[in-house]
Amino acid sequence: MRVLALQGCDGLSELLATNQAALFGELSSLEHLNLQVCTSLETLSFLPTTLQKLWLAGCSSLQTVNASLPKLQELGAEECRKLRTLPKELGSCMRVLALQGCYGLSELLANNQAALFGELSSLEHLNLQVCTSLETLSFLPTTLQKLWLAGCSSLQSVNASLPKLQEFGAEECRNLRTLPKELGSCMRVLALQGCDGLSELLATNQAALFGDLYSLQKLDLSRCMSLKTLSFLPTSLEELILIGCIELEVLDLRSGNFTNLKRLDIRFCPRLRSLPQELETLPELSIERDDPPLTIESIESEPTIEIDDPVDTIECYPKIKIDDSAHTIETTLPPVRLHKRRGLRSRIKSWVRRKMLPLSKF
Repeated sequence: MRVLALQGCDGLSELLATNQAALFGELSSLEHLNLQVCTSLETLSFLPTTLQKLWLAGCSSLQTVNASLPKLQELGAEECRKLRTLPKELGSCMRVLALQGCYGLSELLANNQAALFGELSSLEHLNLQVCTSLETLSFLPTTLQKLWLAGCSSLQSVNASLPKLQEFGAEECRNLRTLPKELGSCMRVLALQGCDGLSELLATNQAALFGDLYSLQKLDLSRCMSLKTLSFLPTSLEELILIGCIELEVLDLRSGNFTNLKRLDIRFCPRLRSLPQELETLPELSIERDDPPLTIESIESEPTIEIDDPVDTIECYPKIKIDDSAHTIETTLPPVRLHKRRGLRSRIKSWVRRKMLPLSKF
């Protein structure tokens, strides 16, 4: 036996509870064991030392895994909320450790990080999402490539050195004040949405923060409510997501040529009145904002609407593309008189429908 998959086999609860030694004792070559969603399973003590992958996600009653697993490469224990201990002798073979929602490990993570992570000298992926009692991460393997911490609502600092990190997700870590040290050329994805505790860092140290991330492809700062100015961004960016940055006033792209930028999402950024002229040269850029998303080919001017006036005229709009299955129109919106009772959205939709009518004749 190399692979044993028993996920959801809750009818085996008595066998797993009383005969683990007999069941697993003969499986001296077992490498992959899947016991996910065995909700009655409380303890795992007798497991083959040959195991390389162990999946336990959703074992909601599981409290202890005290078997020795020196060859283990992957451990997935997501949503094992009562889990208090991890397997013994986890070591240099470990590549993936997923402990999302393991609230019961809060004491272990708080008091024994050095002992827990110190032996995992080859760990690449670590998932501690929704470990809501976790306050500090100081001892992490320098080999980490992906670190996911979304929903760690008490987390304040991650001060480990992670020079090989490629992806860092700290969504909704509202108390987070520091980021890992030595983030550099390996970084591809940085997700900090809802991390308003980083407001001081973002306000005063953008050059230092973003300066070394010259391979970064995706940056998400959505719901960073205190962010007012954004500059010193890596020119390698392909996606920049700023949804709900309600204080953002300035987006400065003068630091370089952003030819790789494909997506800019600035929905719900009411104070951002204009876009950088540098975006004019990016024909493939898609800008998502509160108006219907348009593919911008050139930004000729930024219209301003005073909502207190009964009627306003907007004289110039970006050039847009209208695509159907067989034809493409490239054109510029005409001047529009905007009434309170009929908004800009309906005006644009009506005009686009009229433009599309001639296509039906072909």
